[in-house]
Amino acid sequence: MGMRQRKGKPKSTGSACRKPPVGSEENAWDEILADATTSRPDQPSKRRLSKSLLSACAASALLLYVNANSNEWALDDFSAVVRNQDVRGSSPLWPDLFRNDFWGTPMDSASSHKSFRPLAVWFSRANAAWCGGTEGSDMARCFHRWNWALYALCVMVAACALGAAAGGIVPGAGDGTTLVPWNDEGKRKSRSPQQPVGKFDWYLVTASLVFVFHPIHTEAVASVVGRADTLSGMIAFAAFICHSYYLKTRMDSDKNAKTGALNALFVAVIALSWAAALCKETGITTLAICGAQEIALIWIPALIGTPELSRRKRTMRSEMGPSLARFSALALSGVAYLVLRSRLSGSTQGLSVQIASFLDNPLLFAPTKICRVLTALHIQALYTLRLLWPFGLLCEYGYDVIPLIHSLDDTRNALTAIWVLGMMGLTLLGVRRAASVSGDARIIVALAWMFAPLLPASHVVDIGTVLAERLLFLPSLGYAMLLGIWVEHWIRGGNARAAGRQKRTRTNIAFIILAIVLIAFGAEVVKRNPDWFNNRALWEATYKSHPSNVKMSHALADARLKDGDAAGAYKISVDNYNRIEALSSEQRAGLASLAVFSILAKSIVALSRTGMEGMSMERAMAVLDEAAAIAEARKNNQKFDFSMYLIRAELLAQNGDFAEARTWSEKALGIAEKVNPQEPDPPCLHGTLLMSTGASAEGIPKLEHCIELWKNKSNDHSEYVDAMENLGKAYFSLGRYADAEEYLTQAMAVREVGATMKLLTIARKRAESQALG
Repeated sequence: MGMRQRKGKPKSTGSACRKPPVGSEENAWDEILADATTSRPDQPSKRRLSKSLLSACAASALLLYVNANSNEWALDDFSAVVRNQDVRGSSPLWPDLFRNDFWGTPMDSASSHKSFRPLAVWFSRANAAWCGGTEGSDMARCFHRWNWALYALCVMVAACALGAAAGGIVPGAGDGTTLVPWNDEGKRKSRSPQQPVGKFDWYLVTASLVFVFHPIHTEAVASVVGRADTLSGMIAFAAFICHSYYLKTRMDSDKNAKTGALNALFVAVIALSWAAALCKETGITTLAICGAQEIALIWIPALIGTPELSRRKRTMRSEMGPSLARFSALALSGVAYLVLRSRLSGSTQGLSVQIASFLDNPLLFAPTKICRVLTALHIQALYTLRLLWPFGLLCEYGYDVIPLIHSLDDTRNALTAIWVLGMMGLTLLGVRRAASVSGDARIIVALAWMFAPLLPASHVVDIGTVLAERLLFLPSLGYAMLLGIWVEHWIRGGNARAAGRQKRTRTNIAFIILAIVLIAFGAEVVKRNPDWFNNRALWEATYKSHPSNVKMSHALADARLKDGDAAGAYKISVDNYNRIEALSSEQRAGLASLAVFSILAKSIVALSRTGMEGMSMERAMAVLDEAAAIAEARKNNQKFDFSMYLIRAELLAQNGDFAEARTWSEKALGIAEKVNPQEPDPPCLHGTLLMSTGASAEGIPKLEHCIELWKNKSNDHSEYVDAMENLGKAYFSLGRYADAEEYLTQAMAVREVGATMKLLTIARKRAESQALG
């Protein structure tokens, strides 16, 4: 039997049975979610929501990338970590850490990449000290575990940054709409009874989880060198949180914070932005993002706010002066960083970098200005598309992944036009929302996060790549923010008074779509992580998805050739040869392009030994002659000559023509001593050839110099095991058995060979006899 309700007493049957008042913004479904997640601020469950969301983000990050912890070194890990003296601790912390680039090369050197990231290098140096070094698979896994933990910490800071953009400092704080504490009458806001604190925050949950699960972060986490992006992003998010809190505290009339404390907080914004830039250069764009937040929160309402905001406009206009001062400080600090960065480069090229060849960045060789502009705009559209559809990821873009756009009738310009119109529409919508009664600045801030970090990659200055997915780490926060705003708005149906059934349906659909997106993103992350296991795995994955990538497929061909798969190397090299055949002589004259000819020649020689028809030394030399003819177009082709001479010598030696090979190696060595004296390959090959032609006494100094150069370059003995073995044989032939034993023992510790073991045994016996005699 039902019970009759007393007059004047509300029903107390629970949140699931309450009906919202007519015209209320909320409905029964929202109240169920509110009761299931959070409650009033005086109850401890609100803190649990904040901790729960942060914990969920961190746990998801750790779960997604747990299979990346078994990865080894790959690509830039070798030059930036394994062989970097600044990371290994063999160079002094001061001043080398602030004098060298990210790869350990002096910033004022002509060969420097000009990437100044001392804090990222210091972090890796501390990592190396903790792990006990940088050599070997175990050390690589130790570095990967640091990446793993760093990303978990980063996503929690990102969640706080998303909350700060919506008016709170940590998830669950604030009203989830705006930093501005005034209503349309110019009075301080008071929370409406129809808008409880405990309302489920779809914006924050969606944005936070999408950021955590986004596959574009795999390179930053699964690659050791990608920690620069994660570290820079985490510090940039912290700078944004400080700026958001600064504005919130300053504009809240109930907060009587001391001016000195506020000024210190603003100084922290600039300091953290610089720190982010010292981890990776894109971190300095945090200053521009904070400037955009100033514009969205203060300038737009003050200058173009709706008539209903007359009192609020007056208040905002009184803030224009301080805001202009802050904006100027942000701009000047950014300019100061760029000036310092340019001076540290020690060259006249400023912020640009020297590009090796057409294969690295074809856009630098664009024949016309309209071609460069159209292609650059299209690349910006592709960046956005990568955020929307992060599947089929690629670690290296170059020729011929994104062909140049030469004219307006190219159909790819349609995507560019859609992108331009879409961004213009979003910008206008963001301005309208910022100028409205709600004062919602999130769209403007999200767009700033999406595009400000890409300004250095806009091809206004010369850069070393066409497109780099690693540059999307910071913009992914803006994308996640926009997606969270859309979900929040869509659930409300664009109308705060939407019927309860309609909102419930929309909420269910939003939950299903979000679940599908997160599952798809998570599956892509788990699938992509093993691709970064090592160089070979990454090259195979890239060739499988993008066989037209000449640079990466060339690396795979070289690896297959070293593994004895001459047929596989030949197939890839022929395809690459056909792709670059259509290029001009100038475009093909780069070292990376000409390397295609060298692998093709080597594979032809290897196949000729198997008796394959059409494969011969004469054909291989014809390929090298063609490469030499192309290189004649270069004014300074000494580096190319050194490379081609070395390859000729190597091929002739493999064919048994040691005397001719020795002649070419002498030429290569002479050039190498001028253009690249630290390169160990020329003295290694020349010393081996001298030994093979009976001049062991002459070959020993070359082989010793070769080993010395390799030790300076890497502690990995497998890199120069051949040189150690040949040096041991040379000493043996001269009767210096003790020296022969030393180097043959080192070689055997890396690679056991029966003939070498037999020679080592003889050397030991004769060394003992010499010692006794």
